[in-house]
Amino acid sequence: MEPHVVELLGKIATSEGFQDSFRTTFTGDADGNNFHGIVKTAVIEDDNTTIHVVVKLCQTNALVREAQRTHDKFVNEVIFYRDIAPRLETHGRMPRVAKYYGSSIESGFEIIVLENLKPSGYILKPVNEGLDEEHIVLVAEYLARLHRIALNWKENDPGSFEKITSKLKETFFVNHENSDCRKLASRIFEQALQSALDCAAQEDCTGRLVNSIKQYCIDLKNLPSWMNIHDSEYTTLIHGDAYCNNFLFRYENGSPTDVAFVDWQMVKVGSPAFDLVECFLSSAHVDILDSPERFLSMYSSTSHFHLEKLRSDIHRYGKPGLLVALCVLVNVATEERTDVGGKLEKILIEERDTCLSENVRARVKRLVSAARLLGVFEPVSR
Repeated sequence: MEPHVVELLGKIATSEGFQDSFRTTFTGDADGNNFHGIVKTAVIEDDNTTIHVVVKLCQTNALVREAQRTHDKFVNEVIFYRDIAPRLETHGRMPRVAKYYGSSIESGFEIIVLENLKPSGYILKPVNEGLDEEHIVLVAEYLARLHRIALNWKENDPGSFEKITSKLKETFFVNHENSDCRKLASRIFEQALQSALDCAAQEDCTGRLVNSIKQYCIDLKNLPSWMNIHDSEYTTLIHGDAYCNNFLFRYENGSPTDVAFVDWQMVKVGSPAFDLVECFLSSAHVDILDSPERFLSMYSSTSHFHLEKLRSDIHRYGKPGLLVALCVLVNVATEERTDVGGKLEKILIEERDTCLSENVRARVKRLVSAARLLGVFEPVSR
């Protein structure tokens, strides 16, 4: 293992009170298909104590680092775990958040060490499967708690909210200086939207869905105004990457009873509609994409945000959430397991990715219909 990783784990062992004879064993990894970094699991133990940790390492491919804003993402996540999460805990009962053990944000050597929640019974449901109504409604409840608690913080202590959250960087909708990165970002969006057009056209007899996507593509020039969240009454802290690969569930008697949110690298201040649209469209099982009402009702009743005002927010601030949801399904939920650098190189040379499974194709098709049902395609009133 790299020296900077060994050094940080040693510091953590010391701060956690381990004996000098502590041992670190790496037990697994999930690299090779992760845009944000390389994730490994490890056990730190001595004769008396054992802790299970997740070690998040940075991507080293230069194109990936610049295009994905790797450094900014690691800084965002450190800010969340070190500075934001403790503040949120003082303003309400937060969803489960992994314990933060330590980090280094030296450029090119970024690393974060967190509690591994899986030994506590938290399980990932892969994005390819989609979440049934029981799971997606539970996620709505926990997103509502997150957004409401963050809004409480903002209203009760606006000074500290602004001081801390102003340090967060946007890492997805970025104006890249590097020409390859600009082209890559454009191609990622184009590929996701073209896949939506292709899938919707298969069974769109009236042409309404195809026309909605085409108009959406034209309206993308308004993306900066869609991201201007200061007009939203409910502007708060949002997860920013709320799809099911970032939700871990715990079960009792076969039913999900608890959710932990992970991967806070795209955390930002924004409208809850961004998280809601991305979450439902990217994560809901194909069989419930046409039925968002329980999801929205649970969110509204838990957050105490007025449902009609949320729908109004979805018309404007849900639009970028739709784009992120499409990118998740087209670029993440694929059968191919190419390394991230290779995947981005393919996109850069304009090679279409045709590895969408039939399940994902069906979800993309229904996703477009669900976005229309939610009102995402409706024009933004001035």
